[in-house]
Amino acid sequence: MASRHMEALRELMWMACELSGYPVAVEEDPYMPLDGRMEHAAVTGRDHHLIRYNPNCGKPKEHIVAHECAHIIRLGRSEPRMMGFTEESIGKAVEDIMRDEGRLDKGTCLSMAVDLLTQLYNTPQDIRIERWLYERFPTLRGMQSESLRRTVEEYQMILSREVERFTPRKVYRASCGMNSAFTRGVVPILKDKRILRPYYGRVGDAIGKRLIRILEGVPDNGYEGDIEVIDMWAQELGVRDWYVWKVIGD
Repeated sequence: MASRHMEALRELMWMACELSGYPVAVEEDPYMPLDGRMEHAAVTGRDHHLIRYNPNCGKPKEHIVAHECAHIIRLGRSEPRMMGFTEESIGKAVEDIMRDEGRLDKGTCLSMAVDLLTQLYNTPQDIRIERWLYERFPTLRGMQSESLRRTVEEYQMILSREVERFTPRKVYRASCGMNSAFTRGVVPILKDKRILRPYYGRVGDAIGKRLIRILEGVPDNGYEGDIEVIDMWAQELGVRDWYVWKVIGD
């Protein structure tokens, strides 16, 4: 890593440690299915946070590590509240999906619900994290731009007619809407409105506009604000009764 990138990452890791009370370790994992993942000490019971990244994902590892550090910083010393299920919320999610596509079994419906809720949990935070990194750490902007462009391209893959045809409408509508919102959210960073063109006239376009307006209408006060936006997005997407918030350790 270039020295200027290392300096930015050291500052981010220091901030994460100071605000959370736990140091940060970084580990390469070429077999993980994600670009990167943060495992919070309060969740795992370790004496440190662990950031894992996939060196084969095609994105700069410096940006992945910076992004995951920012998740820790947003949490600060607050008790991590994570999305969870109750028997009632599981039943509601499966019922909603099966109403759109009755040929799917319950296990597949539940898997789709979990994937969608993971996207819901991450996307508002990801937008705010990327905007914060852009303003606070200009030395990372080149790598950030490279990484975000790849992400935007990946999100566009869901726009194929074949994916739309075989995905339950509620799930497809919500996922496309959040992808559109993320893309809109990073336009000020990439300074390129052409990345919005694939969504024009598609199901996700209008939804994405509404979601980004919701996010920008809520003050950015860290994780508590993220939870507020997540719940408002869930209400807009019709999935607020699919999950509950649980404090880790309760």
